[in-house]
Amino acid sequence: MNITVMGAGAVGGYFGAVLARAGHDVTFIARGENLEAIQQNGYSVKSDAIGEFAALAKAVENPTEVADLILFCVKGYDNDIAVDIVAPAVGEETSILTLQNGIGSSDLLSTAFGHDKVLLGLTYIDSTKTGPGIVHEFGLKPPDIVFGEQNKGKTDRARVIGDALDVEGVELTLADNIQRELWSKLIYICGLSGSTCITRSKFEQVVTTPATLEFTRRIMREAFEVAQSQGAELNADYVDKTVEYFIEIKGANTSSMYTDLMRGNPIEIDVLNGAVARIGRQQGIDVATNEFIATCLSLYHETAMESR
Repeated sequence: MNITVMGAGAVGGYFGAVLARAGHDVTFIARGENLEAIQQNGYSVKSDAIGEFAALAKAVENPTEVADLILFCVKGYDNDIAVDIVAPAVGEETSILTLQNGIGSSDLLSTAFGHDKVLLGLTYIDSTKTGPGIVHEFGLKPPDIVFGEQNKGKTDRARVIGDALDVEGVELTLADNIQRELWSKLIYICGLSGSTCITRSKFEQVVTTPATLEFTRRIMREAFEVAQSQGAELNADYVDKTVEYFIEIKGANTSSMYTDLMRGNPIEIDVLNGAVARIGRQQGIDVATNEFIATCLSLYHETAMESR
């Protein structure tokens, strides 16, 4: 399959590399040193789950060829720019799978290219870009991709794309109800990212301190109420089960938003806690905790964007 990866960072870089290694015709959209490194050396992956390898793939700053599938992997705050850049790769038969954190990218992509072209997805991946054209994946198992049609269940198109993505290095799930999966992850990430970023603390510290653990629970309860208002059909005990999981693993995980914050990079606050706050206000739901987090972190984010 002809696959274009919009965003050759820690997420897009890893998935593009494993797909190229499996024999797909992969083109990364990249820029600067990252672009030059991929063009010269391919994309190098060091994976705790599947080992080390370098995958040869094309890399361009601006695409000129139409793709069968586009993996949309940029950070949420770059969406407007990314839509314009990737547009030449979108043809009549192109499918676009968004793997972004948060809520909102599907609306933007559907407006730009048509609702029927867009599939919704999410990924659970622990990875970081350690240099130009180099990514380190440090999970205990291969990263997940969970995806599906926006409102149609399991279609023939989704099954074909699923077959293409089902390669070594990817744990693939074609979801019956992708909206439920997206909101489940949003609640999870809002608790993880919101609590660590606002306290500037590692998650291990957050979950082992009673006050901040309860703070994390409040973040997720608000997000849960918002998810229910959007028809997410989540189990009533989802928040409690997630908190139990956080305690069980003793905060061993981290979030990309916290990593970006600690590096002085912009953060995806608008599509995470900010989205919960925004939708919650519209629905008349008490989202004071997420609103507090979004308000405070938005100041940092705007400063980081100006400095970028």
